[in-house]
Amino acid sequence: MNGPLRGTITRDRERLVLRIQAMQDFMRGFAELLSLCRDRAACVIFPTDLSGVAAIGYTGPMSGSPNICKVPASSPSAGCHCVSGIMNALVKFRPDIGKDYAMSTTRQPTAAEAALIGNLWGSDGTRMFKAVIYDVKFTCLHTESMHTADGLPILTEAGIAHMGQWEIRPDNELLEVFP
Repeated sequence: MNGPLRGTITRDRERLVLRIQAMQDFMRGFAELLSLCRDRAACVIFPTDLSGVAAIGYTGPMSGSPNICKVPASSPSAGCHCVSGIMNALVKFRPDIGKDYAMSTTRQPTAAEAALIGNLWGSDGTRMFKAVIYDVKFTCLHTESMHTADGLPILTEAGIAHMGQWEIRPDNELLEVFP
C-alpha cells in the first residue's frame, strides 16, 4: 500500500502535499513550546479536506495544574504525570458529523494511543481517523518500560494509513485518504 501512484502527478496533488506540510509545520510550532516534560509530543487533529483544525494537544500536566513536570528529565523513573500530546488532543477533539480526520504528531503513537485513535468511529460506521502523520520514529525520553513505539501495527490493523513526514510526496498512494 505504500508505493508510487500510477499516472501523472497533478498540480492538485503537489498542492495537497504543500497543505499537509503546512499542517506539520503548524504542529511543530506547538512542540517548540514544550520545555518541561521528557515526552515533547505535540499533536494537531484536522479534517482530511484540510479545511481547519479540530483539536490541538501537547504534552503537559493536567489542565489547571502548575506547568511543572514532577519527574526530572534525568530520572529513569516512569512516574511522570503529564498527559501525552496525542491523548490531550483526543480529549479535546469534537468531530463534525460526516467528516473524516487525520492527525499530525511529532512522534509515532504508542500502542495505547494507537488503540484510542482506532476506537473513534464515525456515524457512518467507519473509523473516524483515516491517517496519522508523524515527524520521527520515536522521540520520547522515557525508559522503554514506560513507552514503546509499537502503535503502528495497531493503526495498520485498524486500517488507518500512517506515514512519516519524509513520506509526504505527490506519488505516495497513502495520500489517497485526503480528498
